[in-house]
Amino acid sequence: MQVTSKTFGTGTVISQDASTVKVDFSGVVKTLLIKYANLTLEDGSIMIGEDYKAKKVVKVKKAPLPKIDYSKYSDAELVQMHNELMGDLIEAKSEARKDLKTGTR
Repeated sequence: MQVTSKTFGTGTVISQDASTVKVDFSGVVKTLLIKYANLTLEDGSIMIGEDYKAKKVVKVKKAPLPKIDYSKYSDAELVQMHNELMGDLIEAKSEARKDLKTGTR
């Protein structure tokens, strides 16, 4: 079984018991505590003890931005839309910084 470690890269599981796993990382064999190893299996699940498929890695897909037909707008309208979006971005960034300083979300 192939696994991936953020520290050691991709390797092959040689053996496993309830608390440890022995993995061959390109000729370097490591014995790791499963609890702290943070190994990801090929199917995206995280190895956790004997029940190593208890957690599933979920990658959040961002919604695609809507398509804009720019030919419908004048240059002035496009500039105004750009400026409004940049203002919103600057405001959101400022709020995020305040939240970071105060520890709130």
